[in-house]
Amino acid sequence: MKSIIRSDFNSNVVKLILGSGLAQVFPLALMPILTRIYSPEDFGVFAIYMALAGILGVIATGRYELAIVLPDNTKDASDIFWLCIVISFGLSVISGLTMLFSNDMLVQYLDLPEETMILYLIPVSIFFAGLLQSLNYYYVTNKLFGNLSVSKVVLSSGTVSSQATIGVAANASGYGLTMGYLLGQISSVLYLVLKTKKVVKIHRSTFQNMQLVARKYKKYPIISAPAALLDTAAVQLPLLIINKVYATSIAGQFSLAIRIINLPLALIGPAVSQVLLQKMASSDHKNPEEIRRIVLFLALKLALLISPLCIMSLFFGEEIFVFIFSEDWRIAGSFAFPLSLVVSFRFIVSPLSSVLSVERNLKYGVFWQAGYFVATLISLYYASQFSVEKFLLIFVLNEFFLYLIYFLLILKGTNSYRYSLEN
Repeated sequence: MKSIIRSDFNSNVVKLILGSGLAQVFPLALMPILTRIYSPEDFGVFAIYMALAGILGVIATGRYELAIVLPDNTKDASDIFWLCIVISFGLSVISGLTMLFSNDMLVQYLDLPEETMILYLIPVSIFFAGLLQSLNYYYVTNKLFGNLSVSKVVLSSGTVSSQATIGVAANASGYGLTMGYLLGQISSVLYLVLKTKKVVKIHRSTFQNMQLVARKYKKYPIISAPAALLDTAAVQLPLLIINKVYATSIAGQFSLAIRIINLPLALIGPAVSQVLLQKMASSDHKNPEEIRRIVLFLALKLALLISPLCIMSLFFGEEIFVFIFSEDWRIAGSFAFPLSLVVSFRFIVSPLSSVLSVERNLKYGVFWQAGYFVATLISLYYASQFSVEKFLLIFVLNEFFLYLIYFLLILKGTNSYRYSLEN
């Protein structure tokens, strides 16, 4: 265990956590202002946009970005990087053409304000999401975690400052939140692109080389991409159902509550996941038996870290939300405790899921993600006939059982490292 603690694993995690922490300072500082500029309904419209963009954005690169860290040489990593960019551009074009013909139908089905044109911006967000994912993993494979931390700060500060400025200057309602987010994405991409010229080398690629790596790592788009799509859709289902069944303003309350309660996961989760992925790539051929010990150690550590959030949300949730965000957001405060339980399950398990990103473990991730989507769809469809409070209770129970299964599958996945050493 001492070798785990003394390794560079912890220092790399700390670098990303510091960056993520600074990245959360700006949203936290300006969120009380944003909640006074924008209404719960505005946040609800923005949340629906983010849900749809997030569902499509997770497959913006065909999941090939996960393979960027696997090659031993920068040439192959560069080929995968350019493949990701091409796929992102293609998907954004396809989604743009789709929106031209289906925007009105989607607006009506999602119960959004009839005049909204916000969904036309989704293709732009998909393309920049693909760029960010590709650049992030290229930086991971080069162990440039400090630069990744700065990019997170640029993303968050650019987003919230733009949202506040647009909201005050133009009274742009939900459009201000969306345009601010897009400007944040663009700012982060520009930072990483400009920095790339100084700290890493991305080799040029050819169509033939991209074809070669596409075939070599074909399991990612064939197996991982559909699973990730289902997983992300399942995560967004509660918001989409709340908006459809209850009201857009309630969806806005829910979105703010989950965003604030989710801060620990947003802060620590990606840092642990990205560094664990890099650690596995290097340990796979050297000390594969170490992976299981790392996973168990991190699970215990994450459980201890998240427990104060649940206690605070149980006793002071409503008061904290009203004090910070105004009386208009009391309902969000009442959502705090059940959502803190949901976030706790995800906080402990999700960062460890990098174990299932390795090619030989993809089947476990696919099995769970497909089951997660189906179980969540069924349980929340059943829950939607009740009050929003009972809806949340069923949501919590569903998350507990499914993430317990996920954790057991991750532990099973760690055995593959031990077997690879024996063979």
